[in-house]
Amino acid sequence: MIPVLNVYPWNNEVYMIRYNNYDRAVINTVPHDVVQRWYVAHRGLTTELRKPENKLWVKLKPGKVLFIDNWRVLHGRESFTGLRQLCGCYLTRDDVLNTARSLGLQA
Repeated sequence: MIPVLNVYPWNNEVYMIRYNNYDRAVINTVPHDVVQRWYVAHRGLTTELRKPENKLWVKLKPGKVLFIDNWRVLHGRESFTGLRQLCGCYLTRDDVLNTARSLGLQA
């Protein structure tokens, strides 16, 4: 079972979250009581994530770019009337952080 929240062992700071309420495999590799506790915790996390104060809506205009750190930010889209074109790509974490450091940016 892959953890939903990944934390650094030396300071318990969350460095990665893995959450997708629509894409989850059957949990059949751990005891039933652990599965029950997992679903209770998952329901609590889902409730927190769906609270309006925990959401940020960004309406992009044509030509604007949005970079998202998939390890630290949950993101999604809503239905849309009209035309839109999304283009995605993946950058390696080390490359981005090293480039930021070499440019004198805080990484």
